[in-house]
Amino acid sequence: MPADGYVLDVRLLAEVSRGDNDVIALLQQLDADNISIIVPALGITGATIETAATNEQLAVIRGVGRLDSAHFVALAAFDDTTDLARMRLEVGAPEELWDVQTALQAILPHARNVRR
Repeated sequence: MPADGYVLDVRLLAEVSRGDNDVIALLQQLDADNISIIVPALGITGATIETAATNEQLAVIRGVGRLDSAHFVALAAFDDTTDLARMRLEVGAPEELWDVQTALQAILPHARNVRR
């Protein structure tokens, strides 16, 4: 585990959307232990597309963002977007930008533009 917490990816957020009780319990335990949970904006986009999320499913995903230890990471500045593009071009994979944002947040924690 990184010293500063976990970065959630599309697959995990999709399981939250599907109501996976084990995943939800894990996130609740991380929150109770005050372990940082990073939620990339594009991860939410990917999970919403992957699950064709209903309003009820979106409410469950939104609940992750309401955890005290959760931090929403947006693409809010010019450098955020160019860092994302550069990583995608240099690495060549993954193809989906939401996976690139998750990887970028995991390896470059100083690049986080965290919102509460």
